Amino acid sequence: MAQIRDTIELLTNVLRENGASKFKAEVFRQAKFNSIEAVRPMWKLLFELIYYCMYGKIDDVAVTAARELTTEEMVVYVKRELQQRGFHSKRFATLPNDMSEGSRELLLAFGWLFCKENILEKFMNQCSSPIEEGAAELYHDDYRASSARPLSVKHGSSAGEKVQQLLLLNGKLRMNLRSLFALQAQKYRKMHKIHEATKGVHLTPNKDHLSVLEVQLLKDPELLKKVLYLLEKDNTRLQNLLKWQDKEEVFWRWMETVLDLKVKSVMEEHIGDQKMSTHSVYNIPPDGVAQMLEARKDLQTTILKYETMVEELEHLWETKRSSISERELDSLIASLDLEISLQKAKLSLGSCSPAPSRVPHCLDLAYVTKPANKPSNLGRFQTENRHEALLEEMDGKSRDVLGKIASLEEHMNRLESCISSQQAQGKARLEKIASTLPDLICIPPLGHREYV
Repeated sequence: MAQIRDTIELLTNVLRENGASKFKAEVFRQAKFNSIEAVRPMWKLLFELIYYCMYGKIDDVAVTAARELTTEEMVVYVKRELQQRGFHSKRFATLPNDMSEGSRELLLAFGWLFCKENILEKFMNQCSSPIEEGAAELYHDDYRASSARPLSVKHGSSAGEKVQQLLLLNGKLRMNLRSLFALQAQKYRKMHKIHEATKGVHLTPNKDHLSVLEVQLLKDPELLKKVLYLLEKDNTRLQNLLKWQDKEEVFWRWMETVLDLKVKSVMEEHIGDQKMSTHSVYNIPPDGVAQMLEARKDLQTTILKYETMVEELEHLWETKRSSISERELDSLIASLDLEISLQKAKLSLGSCSPAPSRVPHCLDLAYVTKPANKPSNLGRFQTENRHEALLEEMDGKSRDVLGKIASLEEHMNRLESCISSQQAQGKARLEKIASTLPDLICIPPLGHREYV
């Protein structure tokens, strides 16, 4: 624990020495546990690092922008820049624009940006000795401080006046260029004199003379103190960067624990949403699963029971069909068709009609018995034989009977349509009920065979 605290403290020092705002290492620990207090500092840190990646430094412009931008403007800017750099986190993109939550997501975004843009390497590349030729911050720029105001052309003048003003500006520009060239030539002449005067004395390898800056440092003690301060500061920054290279692995292991916390919270939210949706939509009782398993077991037992009976009937049918003649088979089929028609008519008259009605008289003709002239060896064909004998006796009434039969067939067709429609509705309801039960296969009951 102390090791990770020292590592994060070192990271905050490295960031502060390279221009970032000063903030405590406690902010990282608060961000790990998704604390609200760490949201605003983390947004500001991301903004400054993005600015550094774009311009190579964190200057007064970045500080002023962070102070003057509104909360929503800063959040939208940081989100857009991270997405353009390849950070496509859905949770980060949906963070509120009022900086009210999401410090853990911001910490993960910081880790991604710090690694993706090689910010540490950029910090090290910018470390250079302040004792170099052209170190402008060490010179007194009195001339630049008292520089002339910019030249401009007055508005509202006539064409001739504007031309004269432009000619004047052109002359001033040519004079300034000549003065600049003369000053540059004078600078190089003085540098040559200094190099000749200090020949044989050197502080920099591969040189046999002192530079202009080194001579100026020897001449001005205050400037030398300033350079020594910059050297100490730069040395401290380099030491911290070297220490960070040794402790960087500790920080990334700690970041893995932050990622594990995020994954754990996402899983808990997912499980909570599933429980809430289950109880609110389906309203399943506590023992609902046991009841469904029991019902499924009963259904499987029933299906197996009737499947065995159907197989036995098919086997019996194949056996009996091979033992009877073709004529007897035709007579049996005709009698079965007639019996089915009579049963359908009775059922329809008893359930589908608005008021109970009696079976038509012609239906009773099928059950009027009279001894048949021909003996039969199959007792099950007695109904068919009686029907044939009755038809032989119907002479003058055959036309009426045929008319009645035609009307009954028409009525039977309507009943079949009604039964088919009810079967389809029942099948649809059965499939709908079966779809609500998981791991259930619905096998519809086998329908009767039709013979033509």
